[in-house]
Amino acid sequence: MGLDMYLTGKRYLRSWDNADTETAKSISDMFPELGSDQTVQEVTAEFMYWRKANAIHQWFVDNVQEGNDDCGEYPVTEKEFVALRDACQAVIDDPKNAEKYLPTQGGFFFGNTEYNDYYFEDVQRTLDWLNTMLFVNKFDPKLDQWYFYYQSSW
Repeated sequence: MGLDMYLTGKRYLRSWDNADTETAKSISDMFPELGSDQTVQEVTAEFMYWRKANAIHQWFVDNVQEGNDDCGEYPVTEKEFVALRDACQAVIDDPKNAEKYLPTQGGFFFGNTEYNDYYFEDVQRTLDWLNTMLFVNKFDPKLDQWYFYYQSSW
């Protein structure tokens, strides 16, 4: 048991788009139990996973979930990704900023609350992902087709 955190992307397959229609058919072919009358309408992918990165979790609770730490699934906007990236960058640029921008959060099975190597590895990994996947190309058109969601469980 412990704090597991997921950033998923959902992409809706449009019936009027030939490429999406072919994708839906290819996926349906992998699952014969769907039958010929059912169609795949959405693809969900895990874009990021964290384990006991309680500071990152608390950031999502405070900035995306309106303070509700309830294991619900919450949409994440580009603006929120930019804010998280900026918080991570501030911590990496000056580790003394850790408590100000990404404070640790205690909780049952939430892991360590020290500002140690594991903490900074989680922050750096999050920053790397945000820079690589989302902001190098400023939400390129391929990513614009995805809707992003954060969810945790423990």
